[in-house]
Amino acid sequence: MNKDGGKGKGSKDGARGSRTAMMGTLLAGAFLALMAETFLNNALPTIMAEFHVSQSTAQWLSTSYLLVVGLMIPVSAWVFSNFRSKHTFIAMMAIFLTGSLVCIFSEGHFLLLLAGRIIQAVAAGSLMPFIQNVVLLLFPPDRRGAALGVVGLVVALGPTVGPTLSGFVLEHWSWRALFVLLAALSAVILVASFFLVYTVNHQVRTRLERAFRGIFLPRFRAHSLCPVRHRGRGWCVSA
Repeated sequence: MNKDGGKGKGSKDGARGSRTAMMGTLLAGAFLALMAETFLNNALPTIMAEFHVSQSTAQWLSTSYLLVVGLMIPVSAWVFSNFRSKHTFIAMMAIFLTGSLVCIFSEGHFLLLLAGRIIQAVAAGSLMPFIQNVVLLLFPPDRRGAALGVVGLVVALGPTVGPTLSGFVLEHWSWRALFVLLAALSAVILVASFFLVYTVNHQVRTRLERAFRGIFLPRFRAHSLCPVRHRGRGWCVSA
């Protein structure tokens, strides 16, 4: 084996190892954010008693999280194209960590606890589309299917593990321990991202308003042009 061949093989193995480490870090962050969606469900009765709020009010801790996650998905495409992927992921994990810390120190203030959950959701809503975009650039075409399959597994597994893990934590500690755990894990992932995550995208400066315009305006126009549904048919006729 010649020298050039050996060097080429070694560089290829090194690139593959760094790519695997980066993907593992990204998936760990996504798993944590998705797990947080259902992580608080078992603690709602305790929170209701401590903060003296009704069930409908306490339920906003989960509802607001899902609502903000949905609102952040269109923004994630704009964020991915305008900022470096490494800086974006670091910022997302820092935002999630900040939200967890706000929840930990929300002593006696339900609105502060709700604000912390909303801050967490800002990062969570951007993570999954962000990781899918990174996969398309990080892996060659023949390996993208397997990589996207792993991402899909994380998407399904995160919310499923949340209630089970939170139930175990609540048996031994208070509901604040849930956010302590989220803060600790997000801090570890944040530190790891400085060393294991690198930039894979090229920045293209665009306006944020265009991201919303391209997604929502066609839907609004379609509904305005087709307000009446034909009887017995699955299509609309113009008014």
